[in-house]
This record gives sequence, C-alpha cells and structure tokens, in this order.
Amino acid sequence: MLWTVFLLAAAAGLLVVVLFAVRTGARLRGFGAELELARAELEPRVDALRAATERARNTPGAEAARPGRTIIGAGGAAQRG
Repeated sequence: MLWTVFLLAAAAGLLVVVLFAVRTGARLRGFGAELELARAELEPRVDALRAATERARNTPGAEAARPGRTIIGAGGAAQRG
C-alpha cells in the first residue's frame, strides 16, 4: 500500500515537471517570435546607422582627432603643448 502512494507521488511529480517544461517551451517560442518581429522592425534602422557610420569614416578630407586638436580646430597654444 505504501509503495502505491510513493508511485503515485512520483507520477504526479513527473507530470508536474512535464507540464512545467511544456509551458516554458511555449513561453520561449512566444518570446522568440516576438524577438524576431522586433529584429525585423529594427533591421532597416540598424542598416541605416551602419551605412552612415561607414560614410562618416570614408569622408574625404576627414581627419581623426589627435591630442591638441579639438572639433573646432587646432586649439590654443596651451592645447598644442
């Protein structure tokens, strides 16, 4: 009789684990679909930002900032050292 109780408890525990796994899997599939939708929506924006970055890097006459240079120009004598 006692072994029957243990067997039923083990079966109930196994059923709980299986149901939890099924619910978690369904939830993850839903999150995956939502992530794909968001990625598809943001992809054109990311591509535009990457293209703008490449254009900025390849601008003729563009000069990287060095110590002593500011965005505005060469800076003062104190900045030039």
